[in-house]
Amino acid sequence: MDDSPPRFEPVPLRARRDGWTADQQRAFIRFIHLGLKPGPAAARLGLRRQGAYELRARPGGEGFAAAWDAAADAARRRRIAARSGAGLYKRAVEGIAYPIRYRRCVVAVERQYDNRALIRLLAMLDRHVPKTMNRDPGLNSSGDAVPLSASASAARCPPGVSTPAAASRRIFRRGKSPAHPLEGGQSPDRPE
Repeated sequence: MDDSPPRFEPVPLRARRDGWTADQQRAFIRFIHLGLKPGPAAARLGLRRQGAYELRARPGGEGFAAAWDAAADAARRRRIAARSGAGLYKRAVEGIAYPIRYRRCVVAVERQYDNRALIRLLAMLDRHVPKTMNRDPGLNSSGDAVPLSASASAARCPPGVSTPAAASRRIFRRGKSPAHPLEGGQSPDRPE
């Protein structure tokens, strides 16, 4: 995609010190292409927004109007792309590179990561995941809570081997709490 402002034939006007010259018309279209609204774009040139609309409606201003529309569409597409998944991914995961300067020389590049973009990207991805996959693994089919240690480790333990959850239930059933190595004056190096 070409990232330059659209070319057009400037509206022919008589020369005025405070009017719209051909260079100012091109600069206005360049500012619109960069994403400025007509008011701020005209203000940067020292002109009025109403003057831009009058220039657009003038006979012979069809090229200016077409270039204005094309530049505004290009700016809108860039704004949408920045909010899309690719733009969010770039800001959140790859980061935006900012040069670090020392005595007018670039000495390093710092990457800043956008956490808000990461949260928006994750929310966007959550909307695309089917609802059956977006469930908590600790819930069974009826939605009741299932201890993860009992469901996950019991499936992986060979027969006859106690799971950590079963061992902890056995200890607490007997009325004993698991002893910590540092409790009761014991040193971890020298058992008494």
